[in-house]
Amino acid sequence: MTQFTVILPTHDHVDTLWFSIESVLAQTVRDFELIVVGDGAPPRTAEIVAAIAERDPRVRYVSNPKGERHGELSRHAALQHARGCYVAYQCDDDLWFPDHLETLAGLLADHDLAHSMQIDVTPEGHADTVMFDARNDANALKRMRRNEVGFGLASGGHTIAAYRRLPYGWRPAPKAIHSDLHFWLQFLDEPWCRYGVHRWPDVVHSAGVPPRWTASRRAAELAGIAARLGDPVWREQLVRRSLNAAHDRMNAEMREIAATLTTQAYRRRNRYALGERLIFARAGNAFRYKVNGAYPPEGWGSWARGALRICLPVRAADRVGTVALRVVLELVHLVGVGREVSRVRVAVNGSAIAEIEERLDGPCCYEISVPPDRTAGRSELLVEIDGIAPATPRSLGMNDDRALTVGIVALTIERCSEPPR
Repeated sequence: MTQFTVILPTHDHVDTLWFSIESVLAQTVRDFELIVVGDGAPPRTAEIVAAIAERDPRVRYVSNPKGERHGELSRHAALQHARGCYVAYQCDDDLWFPDHLETLAGLLADHDLAHSMQIDVTPEGHADTVMFDARNDANALKRMRRNEVGFGLASGGHTIAAYRRLPYGWRPAPKAIHSDLHFWLQFLDEPWCRYGVHRWPDVVHSAGVPPRWTASRRAAELAGIAARLGDPVWREQLVRRSLNAAHDRMNAEMREIAATLTTQAYRRRNRYALGERLIFARAGNAFRYKVNGAYPPEGWGSWARGALRICLPVRAADRVGTVALRVVLELVHLVGVGREVSRVRVAVNGSAIAEIEERLDGPCCYEISVPPDRTAGRSELLVEIDGIAPATPRSLGMNDDRALTVGIVALTIERCSEPPR
């Protein structure tokens, strides 16, 4: 019995097919058969496969009319005559490292389903990869069904014995899920399936190719990669680049998750009590809350860079309904030579509540009422203070060129039962 049956489904990627087949023929494992399964493929496909089969009888072509979806039933038919103990899959626009089948053979000796990792290489030379392990993520199978995660066709393989235990095998997948993910899930849904992962990339996919590229240009892109696959130094550099990119991406994702969890925990601990005076000076209490758009605080308060946004989670007891609120703002304005008037717009929860025009530098105190419909039942109060006409100290004859809108000294939000003074 042959060690491997390699199934290569092909549709219309005739120009890249040659390189995919050559990467199979270059495998360190020599005991295999390669079945190219046509799914409505053009006549030139048969010519290419015939030319290769003349010098390598392990290759043969099975032509089929265009089937439902991606011709999955044609793959099933091809496997009915498979001579291999193990089955691997290649795509007509992917490439394998020379030891890909050797790696799969080591895994499939003790597993029913196994896969490695894939490297996506863009025309600009960027390389990236994704780690996936269906057994280390409690939500992996659910996410696979939603097309969110998984492993590609050219990365995976299985034993022929396990395939024959499946309830269906290859069949057209629902439109909401990729064909290969639907197929792999048949194995993973079986309690008897032994699943293994090779945590190292050995499959290359030419990714990010612009749709406007011609078939010949896409083939030239793949040819450039194929020409270097035999160089172990180049392969090592490619793997390193892809793992570095994956590491950077995962770090960014972890930082984002950590920031989200920290913010949620911070908000649970820090609730604004109506009537509390928030001071924006260096030693003040305002920055216990989420403040965006502020320069580092100084001894008197903080300058805004553009729109200043203060997000205040309020205690459940302070979630007002029909009672109006009063916002008390203590502001400093950048006025003087070259800027005689400062204009500031104030909004609460996305709705403008006041527009201030000031000719004094300050500090100036403003009391602004907030209608009940702007805050009723809200768990957060978002206060935005936006200087309409920003200025720079340099424009006013100073030696600093920061773009400043308005300075904030303090903010208080309190209940209001009568109109402000």
